[in-house]
Amino acid sequence: MCCEAGYTLMGKALTKDYPPEDIAAFSAKVGFVGFIPLMIWQFHEFSFANVSTQSWIYLILYGAGTMGLGSVLWYKGIQQVEGSTAATFMGVMPISALVLSYALLGEQFRWFHLIGFALVFSGVVLIISVHRKMNMKLM
Repeated sequence: MCCEAGYTLMGKALTKDYPPEDIAAFSAKVGFVGFIPLMIWQFHEFSFANVSTQSWIYLILYGAGTMGLGSVLWYKGIQQVEGSTAATFMGVMPISALVLSYALLGEQFRWFHLIGFALVFSGVVLIISVHRKMNMKLM
């Protein structure tokens, strides 16, 4: 959560001086450099021949979708709102991951997931209502 909050707050600060597309590209470069040590450590075990064409296509689409388009849209969004509001919506990410794990991966539903969903959703609604009240007082 600390890394996600840092990602959002640094992104919010950077959107004042740089376009979201540049910030997303820079984030991708930082992530790539960060994974180089792990890549070197596991490179001897990897075989490019064992990766199917379909897997390469999925990898490219995943990268373009989440890292590319997703990051650009996120930075465009945080340009428009306060950092605290944007950071709150990072809580929605685990919920969407959970729902997609059921829908796309066929993972099994567990009741404690519903409890977690309710807690995250309640927190997001609480933050929205507090910000709305604060904005009403300013007007």
